[in-house]
Amino acid sequence: DMIVAAEMMLTKGVGNDKLWNGRDDARYGLVGIAAFLANAMQETIQYNACDENNWSDAAVSAAHGGEPYAAVSACGQLGQSYQDYTASPEEDTLAVSTGVGQYEGQGMACNVDPDMELRAVTHAT
Repeated sequence: DMIVAAEMMLTKGVGNDKLWNGRDDARYGLVGIAAFLANAMQETIQYNACDENNWSDAAVSAAHGGEPYAAVSACGQLGQSYQDYTASPEEDTLAVSTGVGQYEGQGMACNVDPDMELRAVTHAT
């Protein structure tokens, strides 16, 4: 959830970047979170997209590996591998026990479907 994600970004971050907590004044940290959420909403409205944007240009690819190829970089930029992300056993157990309707009895992740196809429409340029 958002609290766990914020804690991870405060302590671990992505690469060398971490969420700033405002040091001695937590109000500044809250402003940072508010600015992040406002930016996410603005980009969602502006580009009619809820997906991660690809910022892996040639310089980023040189620093972190991979190729500056727009069709794939957004799902693995900065050395991340989303396919390899997993929930903890506790999170998976919680999901199984609290699922409702079509999600009843399911864990946090779906099985990988190697035949899956991706189709998307966006106004991003």
